[in-house]
Order: sequence, then C-alpha cells, then structure tokens
Amino acid sequence: MHIKIAKKNTWVLFTVIAVIFGLIAAYTSVSIVRKYTDTDKVVIAAGDIRAYRKVTLDDVKVVEIPKVAIPSDAVKSLNDIVGKYLMYPVSAGDIIRASKIADMKISSLLSAQLTHLKDPKMRAFALPFTKETGLGGNIEPGDRVDIVASVKIDTNTGPVGVGKIVAQNVQVLQVEKPSSGGTGIVIVALTPQQIEDIAFALTSGQLRFALNPYETDVNAAKTEGVTGKAWFEKYGFTLPGEGTSDTIKNKQ
Repeated sequence: MHIKIAKKNTWVLFTVIAVIFGLIAAYTSVSIVRKYTDTDKVVIAAGDIRAYRKVTLDDVKVVEIPKVAIPSDAVKSLNDIVGKYLMYPVSAGDIIRASKIADMKISSLLSAQLTHLKDPKMRAFALPFTKETGLGGNIEPGDRVDIVASVKIDTNTGPVGVGKIVAQNVQVLQVEKPSSGGTGIVIVALTPQQIEDIAFALTSGQLRFALNPYETDVNAAKTEGVTGKAWFEKYGFTLPGEGTSDTIKNKQ
C-alpha cells in the first residue's frame, strides 16, 4: 500500500514539475516572439538629409518597426526633429537619432557647426561670391573648397598682379545662393590668420573658389603662386624692355 502511494506521489510530482517547466518554456517562447514582433513608432528620414540643413516635415516620416531594432536614442515624435538641424548626414530610411541633432542649447547653428569641428582655432567667416567666382553657384554646405586670391599690389615699379591659393580644403558651413547676376554669401571655417590674409585680398582684388573631391590631396594646393612676370616667363613671353621691341613677344 505504501509503495503504491509513493509511486502515485512520485508521478504527481513529476507531472507538476513537467507542467512548471512547460509553463516556463511557453512563457520564454512568448517573450521571445513578443520581443521580435512588438512594434513601436519611430521617426525615419523620408529621403537623404544633408548635415546642418533645417529639417522640414517633408524630410521625415513616422513608421512602426520591431522594438528590438529601435536604438535607445531614437526620435519618436516629429515635433522633436522638425525645424532642427542634424550634425551628420542621414540616408533615406535611417532612424533619426537624438544624438545626431545639433545641440539647441548652443547659441546658434554656426556655433554648433564650429563646435562640432572640434578645433577651437576655427572661426566662421562670410565671403561674397558670384556664379562666375563660385562654381556657377554650386557651392553647398559641407563642401570643401580652396580659396584663390587674385590681387594687385602696389610696388615701387608699379602695380603687380598676384594669384595664389590662400586657404586649402576649407569647410563650407552655410551658403546663401546668389540671385541671377547678384552676389551670394558663403560662410566658411578659417583660422584667424587665414581671415586676415583673405580680408586683405578682398580689399585689393577678387576671390574665387575651387571645389575639392571627398578624398583630396591637400598638398597639391600648396603652390608657389603666380605673378605677372612669372606667368609671362613660364609661357615663354618677353616683357617690354627685355627685348628689342616694346611689345610682348613669345619666345617659343
């Protein structure tokens, strides 16, 4: 009799244990399934968004995706991104992340951009340009440009024309496009010394801009510069007073 009771109790115990493990397995399975099927709303880029351009309602949209794929700093409301600026470019379909939004506690967007460069020497400086001097007006924020000065300097023997790249691979921060036949503004990041050199060039001549590729050879822009005399000599011309005639002649 005792043996039968013991066997019965053992069977009940095993049954209870089996039920408990079954419930645990079921709960675990449900949790795993829920983890990969539960969704939440997030804001994504509707198209490619450039860095440091004000985000509009057309740039973003709200979608539902599995919670497991949502980063902890994901933006979930359009109100948290529309009208603000991203410090990094975002591709279409990417989740908008709070860590990429320019710090609105900084006094201005330009301050945010300069701060993001992580070089305390840099300053924002505005320069004029036209379609002729600025690549047809096709300068965009985020571009890198060389700044070329073409100036005339008074000397004891008269004015001397000089052409020189005075700043290489300069970061473009903001651009105000020129109207037809008008003048635009390009705001760039420069060192104080570059600002002084370029300000002098503006009083004595003209600036032009050359666009750099993404992977540029900065050393290629470290040139000797050109003067009128050097230019004539380079291309084989004789200046007046150096030959038998008062006219410019080609030596070649």
